[in-house]
Amino acid sequence: MAEDFNTISQNYLEVELLEDRTLFLDGEINIETVGKLLKQLLILQTRGKTRKQPIKLYINSPGGSVYDMLALYDAMRSSPCEIHTIVTGTAMSAAAFILMAGHKRFAHENSKIMFHEITDYLNSPIKISDLYVQQKETEDLMQRLVYIMSKHTKLSTKRIVDDILGAKDLYTSSTTALQWGIIDHVIKNN
Repeated sequence: MAEDFNTISQNYLEVELLEDRTLFLDGEINIETVGKLLKQLLILQTRGKTRKQPIKLYINSPGGSVYDMLALYDAMRSSPCEIHTIVTGTAMSAAAFILMAGHKRFAHENSKIMFHEITDYLNSPIKISDLYVQQKETEDLMQRLVYIMSKHTKLSTKRIVDDILGAKDLYTSSTTALQWGIIDHVIKNN
């Protein structure tokens, strides 16, 4: 009985948030989370009188798959609706690029945004014969990420390559993210 109530409550909450044009990326970026968000975006882009109102995407994510991130990034940037991204907690790795995809970008003052070099995006053991292929794909992905970051920030390509995407883990505060042009506004606590 309690399980049924929890399921009903969760479904009601999701419907209410969707009607308010509010989405959440709260967890790992993977095919399931991105698939759900893509479906929600499609619904909101075609929904009656409200379809021209902004969509709010709240982010608290450790990152995840680069390929799934690029799918969501492309859908957000090609959306006929403005999408406002808001970090509440963390936007790490791939989630930082989702943050930058927003038409208006916000972070709460205690939020953290993290960038790092591309890691094992295939999540599989590497065969010697595949090393060249994987190196080429990694270089292509890195060029794509540098382009995206340079397009959405005030940072030079050299700075992005040398100091940010070449770093092991680079954590930034919302204030630094604002200075770098990663976000447009810091949401201050009362």
